[in-house]
Amino acid sequence: MRKLSKIIFILVLIVLTLRLLTVNAEGIPPEERIGGEPFRAECTAYCDSGITASGKPTVEGLTLGGAPEWIGCMAVLYEVDDDGTIGDFIGLYEVMDTGWGRDGDALRGETVDMFMEDYDACIQWGRRDVYVQIIDGKG
Repeated sequence: MRKLSKIIFILVLIVLTLRLLTVNAEGIPPEERIGGEPFRAECTAYCDSGITASGKPTVEGLTLGGAPEWIGCMAVLYEVDDDGTIGDFIGLYEVMDTGWGRDGDALRGETVDMFMEDYDACIQWGRRDVYVQIIDGKG
């Protein structure tokens, strides 16, 4: 009986940890961002071409990595103005890929990852804040 209690305790800890990894700092699960208002996130860039988590090939100017719940959705990216408000339109992307980020932040929907073919372009992009609006592109 004592061994069963330990197993149950460990399972509960695992479930709670996974839930914390998939809820962003604002307490909004990624799936609740679909169809919602634009939100601020960090945007990185990657240049490792190939097949994405969705099974589609990477395409510059189209492929975006994000939370697994967003695969198949479209994402509108905007710059952040100096005063912190939504700025100029960056582009319309399809969420085709996922990632981990630095500490699971991609899973929580706090980071998106834009595909670029050129390594130097990725370095030039760096890490920057953007506004993201997730649009249900599945239906």
